[in-house]
Amino acid sequence: MLDEEEFVKIGGIEQWISIKGKNPTSPVLLVVHGGPGAAWSGFFVPQNAAWENDFIVVRWDQRGAGRTFGRSGPVGPKVTIAGMAQDGIEGRGVRPFAPA
Repeated sequence: MLDEEEFVKIGGIEQWISIKGKNPTSPVLLVVHGGPGAAWSGFFVPQNAAWENDFIVVRWDQRGAGRTFGRSGPVGPKVTIAGMAQDGIEGRGVRPFAPA
């Protein structure tokens, strides 16, 4: 059973990641929700829990969203879609984002 939540350094800032799943060998399902400016992390709905039976569900509050916003502040004018995509690429290798 995986049940981890923490801030990790991605793209030079602290970003919130949670990882949950019943089987550590299941495929990863990345949920990039809200933002910038909003997040679903505080509004997790029960049917999403079913995903954890078949996947390792990784929820990411990206730049300017949710807990990342609370820790690292809003996105600035220099933030681009390409830069946010790069955060996702960089985040793949960061624990707990990438299961062991």
